[in-house]
Amino acid sequence: MDGRTWTRGFSGRFDVTSPACIFTTPHPYVLGVRVQGIGYAIGTVHPDDPALLEVTPLSCSASDVRDGRMFLADHLWVYAFDGVRLLWQSRRLSLDGISNLTYSNGIVRGIARDVEIESVPFSINADTGESEGGFTDFDFQPTDD
Repeated sequence: MDGRTWTRGFSGRFDVTSPACIFTTPHPYVLGVRVQGIGYAIGTVHPDDPALLEVTPLSCSASDVRDGRMFLADHLWVYAFDGVRLLWQSRRLSLDGISNLTYSNGIVRGIARDVEIESVPFSINADTGESEGGFTDFDFQPTDD
C-alpha cells in the first residue's frame, strides 16, 4: 500500500470466546483476520474488498506458501484451499475443537480436543487429506431406550 495506513472495523458474531487475531496466508499480499470465529482474507492492494472465509467458526490456520495452499480448521474438521476452491476436507478429527495447526514438509499437524479436555495429536497428508491420529470413534448411534 505504498506506506499508506488503512483502518477497518470487523464484526464477527459466531463465537464471542474466540480471540481476534491476524494470520498469514500463502499469498504475500493477503492477510487473514479472525473476529469472534469469523475469518476474512484481506488483500493489501485492495483492502476494502475482504473475502469471507467459509469455515465457521475458524479456530486456526496454517499456510503452505510454496504451493499456495491454506489449511483452515473449525471445531471438527480441517480444510485445504488453494485460493479458488476447496481441495479437500479431512475426516472428522475432533469432538470439541482443533488447535495448534501447523504445516511443514507436506504434513499438516494439529491437536484435537474432546469435551473433557483430553487432547490427541493428528497429522494430515497435505496433498490427499488422509489423516492419522485425532479422535477416530464417531459411531454415535441413537438407542431405542
